[in-house]
Amino acid sequence: MNTKSYLNRLLCIIPLIWVLGFLAMGIFGYLQLHKVPVYGVDPDPYALHIDWINSVMLFSFVVSFITIPLTVIFSFTKKGKFTREDKLPLIVSFLSAAIFFVCKYGLTNLFNWVMD
Repeated sequence: MNTKSYLNRLLCIIPLIWVLGFLAMGIFGYLQLHKVPVYGVDPDPYALHIDWINSVMLFSFVVSFITIPLTVIFSFTKKGKFTREDKLPLIVSFLSAAIFFVCKYGLTNLFNWVMD
């Protein structure tokens, strides 16, 4: 595996970290509050002492604006056959972006609570 492919795999992990952090905060909030947290009704995530997850999520969210386009660029500028190793970072990046939009528009109350 060359350096570009290795870097591409590392870059696709960053948006996945946001997804995993979102799920972790949602599950932790559900376990603590015994219901799906709602923005403005339930205590903020900081009150549940899970702000360190929010910090990791914020960092990975901001960096994802750079890494997702870089993943696409690295994948499509490769010379030669498009292999499974090239498809995996694209799938992970696009799936992470899709999950973000599903959470933002489908789970609005939970999304606003987590992003608070």
